[in-house]
Parts: sequence; C-alpha cells; structure tokens
Amino acid sequence: AEAAAKAKAPSPPRWKPPPKPRAPEPRPLSRHELLLRLQDSGVGRPEDLQANWDDLVATVVDQVEHYFSDAIYAKDNWLQSQADYDGWTSLKLVARFNRMRAITH
Repeated sequence: AEAAAKAKAPSPPRWKPPPKPRAPEPRPLSRHELLLRLQDSGVGRPEDLQANWDDLVATVVDQVEHYFSDAIYAKDNWLQSQADYDGWTSLKLVARFNRMRAITH
C-alpha cells in the first residue's frame, strides 16, 4: 500500500528560471521631438513641416467627421456594429480604413 501511495504522489514542481525582463516600451515622440527629428533628417525646415503637419491633421479630421456624419453613419450598419456598448468606435479600427491609410502614409 505504501508503494502505491508513493507512486501516486505528485512530483515536486520543476524549477523554472525567472522570465527575462522585457525592454521598456518606448515612449511616443512628442510633436516637437518629431519635428526636430524630421528636420535633422534633411526633410525640410520646421515651418514647412509644421504646415504639412497642420494640413495632415485637418485632412484626417475631415475624413473622420465624414465617416461619423449623421448622413453617412446612419446608413453604415457595419460601422455601427463596430461601436461598443456606449457607442464609441475604436480609433485603431478607423485608422485601418483604406482612405485613412492613404491619407497618413
């Protein structure tokens, strides 16, 4: 009976090395840091970059306002189905739309 009890006893847990520490997530660049990096890369003057940035932001805002306008959103059952319980839609989802990718790349 003792031999059967020993055979059924669970083996002690095996030692596992601790997980390797993960590198910290890089912090997103601020708008100022991004403009400085672009300037250093030879892309252009900060004034030109600022104008391009402002144009890009305005274009993205116009497109998002179009997607969620009363006339378009009311007809788009798929987009409505992507909203959460409170009616919010993921910005990550909107960023994957073909038109949004074309604007931002």
